[in-house]
Amino acid sequence: MSAQKNSEVENALAAAVRRLLRPVVRILLRYGISYKTFSDIAKRVFIDIASDDFALPGRKNTVSRVSVVTGLTRRDVARLMSEDGPDDTPVREQHNRIRRLTAGWTNDSAYIGKNGRALSLPLEGKQEDQKASFTTLVRTYGNDVPVRAALDELLRLGVVERTKNDHVRLLTQAYIPAKGEVEKIEMLGSDVADLAAAIDHNLQASPKHATFQRKVVYDDLPQEVIDQLRTAANEKGQRVLEQMDRMMRRHDRTTADPKKGTGRKRLVLGVYVREMDMPETGRSATAETDATDETDEPE
Repeated sequence: MSAQKNSEVENALAAAVRRLLRPVVRILLRYGISYKTFSDIAKRVFIDIASDDFALPGRKNTVSRVSVVTGLTRRDVARLMSEDGPDDTPVREQHNRIRRLTAGWTNDSAYIGKNGRALSLPLEGKQEDQKASFTTLVRTYGNDVPVRAALDELLRLGVVERTKNDHVRLLTQAYIPAKGEVEKIEMLGSDVADLAAAIDHNLQASPKHATFQRKVVYDDLPQEVIDQLRTAANEKGQRVLEQMDRMMRRHDRTTADPKKGTGRKRLVLGVYVREMDMPETGRSATAETDATDETDEPE
């Protein structure tokens, strides 16, 4: 790569990282995370990536090698490599368990009403019948989680409510924690990481092997249409996600045939809406879209 081209790439990366970090730093400062703490986190990630993705084939990774690749001092590399990093496995596992429960509730025909929405479930079914209940749901999709523990956690997160007739009602057709602060922060790490990883893949992949990554942006919309557009985006986005969820569930070996197929792949489809104010002065409205193909609306 020529020196000029290399400089252009570095400038573009620096600008992109600044934009990427602005919302992240805003969140960090809101929760009292200092630059020093962030710096140690960033150093550890540089060391992990250098060790995992940039190791020389057939050669042991050394402190000196990682120091050269990352630009960090050997002292920093040695210190951070000897320390245990923060472990968010329990939070991620809980996140996945709750997601499985809500997915089963909204996709399994045993728990869906005639209107296609999740049923309000009695806490326990009668001994003599096999009708759907919250207990059967947890035993089917909860991976051995105790029923009471699952209920307490869903109530804490604001995902369900107890009704007067001792039923459990799902408040949303997707797992969106309404109250759990730690769980919401976990979604920052998982969801943003998935999007960044998709972009990283597309930076290196040929057009034939690129993953789907599209958005549509207009920056001079009147306030009066925002509610209408937001509602439309929410409804259409939810419809697409529910359709894909049903398709993927039919092939997922956790809930389907565990012996069917080979390998183990993870597939993510994400939809998000962002709204922000723009300055009225010096306006130069643009319409930005990556959606190059016209498609029919989902059925």
